[in-house]
This record gives sequence, C-alpha cells and structure tokens, in this order.
Amino acid sequence: MAPQIAKSAGIDELTARHWQVIRFMRAEYQAKGTGPTVRVLGKTSGVSIKDAVPAVPQGPGQDCREDRRDSQATRLHLTRREDGPAMDTSIGKVSIIVSKGSLEGIYPAPIMANGARAEGIEASLFFTFFGLDAISKKRHEHIKVADTGAGIYGCQASCDLFGITKDDLIEQVKDIITMGEFYALAAGGQIIFT
Repeated sequence: MAPQIAKSAGIDELTARHWQVIRFMRAEYQAKGTGPTVRVLGKTSGVSIKDAVPAVPQGPGQDCREDRRDSQATRLHLTRREDGPAMDTSIGKVSIIVSKGSLEGIYPAPIMANGARAEGIEASLFFTFFGLDAISKKRHEHIKVADTGAGIYGCQASCDLFGITKDDLIEQVKDIITMGEFYALAAGGQIIFT
C-alpha cells in the first residue's frame, strides 16, 4: 500500500530512508494511537527533518496540515476503547487559565500553549488574579514570553481589582477581556486551569 500512496504524493520510488520513516510512524501509531509530530519525527526517527523535506515534495506533515484546514471533519479522530464506544481523541482548540504568580504556577501554561500551537491547535492564555504578574510590565522580567501564535488575554475583573490597565501589561497581550468574552473565545474547545 505504501508505494501506491507514495506515487500519489509524487514519490516514484521509496528509498531506505522512506521505509525508515514509514516504520517509525507505524511503530509510533501502534504504541500511542497517533502519529508523531514533525519535530518528534526529526528528533527520534533517525532521519532529520532536513533529510526528510527533500524526500517528500510537499514537506513532511504538510498533507496533514492541509487536511486539518480543509475540513472540520478531518479534525475528528476516533478511537475505539476496549470497554466502550468510539471517542473523540483530537483537540482543535484549548484555552488555558493562569491564576498563580509563581514560576511553577506560570510556566506550565505557555509550555502547554506552545505545544498546542506546534500541533496546529488553536490556543489562548487567560491570565487572572496573581497570574497577571506574568504579563505585567513591572513584574514579568523573571518570565520569558515568546509569541507562538497563542492569544494572550488579561482578565477584566482581576485587572479592575488590582487597578491594572492594558498599558500596564506586556505588548504580547491582545486585550483585557471579561469572563463572558473568555467563555465565548473558549467555546467548542478544552479549558485547562493551571
């Protein structure tokens, strides 16, 4: 089956490196129920992304990203549990609430958001209560914030409580929003409270 799929992708002949990647992908899927990310493929398959890119005309993972964009239906991946019905194992959107100001309270959220974005998942970070320290211009120097495409928002009620305005927050913050606006933004996705 693999040679036919390869031909439809513009690959005339599968090389030893192609088979190495195919075997790795199969093993990952059998072990975890899902294929690895392009990053994991490059780091652990024995074939670097640099070597994999010329081997696949549209680039590794490109067909998956296009499928994800093309149709809502392609985002639904079903697996059958041994003890019950099929369940949705994919996540299309995640919203992470950050309410703690300590390093260990803050860092999991951007790491999770970054991981989500790397998987093509829409991600938002909602900073409330003491979590606002992470995005405050006065207090964020101990936190490194990288813009991975995740939306960063401050909580209106907490900002009002502490007398914080948008000018007090780092430039990556898109807006200060109400809880209702946050719930509307998070609708249809997963909400994680850190």
